Amino acid sequence: MPYGGNIYGVEEASQTFFSKHSSDVTIAESAYLAAVLNAPTYYSPYGNHRDKLEDRKNLVLHEMLQNKFITDQEHKTAMAEKVAFKPAENVGLKAPHFVMFIKDYLTEKYGDRVLEEGGLKVITTLDYDLQEKAEAIVKKHALQNEKTFNAENAAMVAIEPGTGQILVMVGSRDYFDKNIDGNFNVALAHRQPGSSFKPIVYAEAFDKGYTPETVL
Repeated sequence: MPYGGNIYGVEEASQTFFSKHSSDVTIAESAYLAAVLNAPTYYSPYGNHRDKLEDRKNLVLHEMLQNKFITDQEHKTAMAEKVAFKPAENVGLKAPHFVMFIKDYLTEKYGDRVLEEGGLKVITTLDYDLQEKAEAIVKKHALQNEKTFNAENAAMVAIEPGTGQILVMVGSRDYFDKNIDGNFNVALAHRQPGSSFKPIVYAEAFDKGYTPETVL
């Protein structure tokens, strides 16, 4: 049973997510383990669909109650339980925003089953040396901006001009910081382009014969 990435089987998933044996998980934790199975990439507790994972976990608990696997009191207790997943940095997730970006793309293109069981070999253009430097730069300046401008987050994408290949993707100052919803990829969020759109306007103008001296 695939649970995403290199995680296979309930025992390994339990150890990865909760740092405990599968025989020791709570009812709520067992519901999460069942919920993830339907689409391991989409419902990953380290991905961008935690709200959907929560909904599916609640559905599993409802079915457990309806089929009398648990009592009313056990259902109430499980619904109220705040389950803490093992931090993703402790499971070796590097360049997490980029990884989740690629996983979402592949899932949309090929489907979850092919991604998890199809034996795909995925080669990306990410330059991890640059990625590490970019992550440090983003975090440093985001913290400075928080003090100076009360702007607590930042993002960066670096692209190879000649090919359009993505070399760096940093979606927030810290993917694992829940206080700033760090797993949200700011680099993919819709934003007003502002003055960054001007070069595109200028390029179109030059293409039509305008010059830098042209008054618009």
